[in-house]
Amino acid sequence: MMSMSQIPDLWVVEFSQSQGAFSIRKLSEAVTKNLRMFLDAKACDHSIIALTRTREEASAVCDSLDSRGNRSTPFSPAEAIAVLDELQETGALKFEPTSEPW
Repeated sequence: MMSMSQIPDLWVVEFSQSQGAFSIRKLSEAVTKNLRMFLDAKACDHSIIALTRTREEASAVCDSLDSRGNRSTPFSPAEAIAVLDELQETGALKFEPTSEPW
């Protein structure tokens, strides 16, 4: 297992379904927090949905994903593609697109 000091200095965007909110933290902090929650047998529904190089890129991801203002319904395929395109244009997300973005 890697030590926390070996984890790259990356930022994560997490989403909590129960809180209906995004959070941004360093990868090492997210791993440490989730491990502590697990070891304490506490519920933890913070899912990592993006890794970025900077906090600014992580904020851009949150802004793009929150652009609809509705977190309770799934994105339509067209909405998902538009968000992924926006993230790729801003440089916050780099991927090779497939026919289905998820």
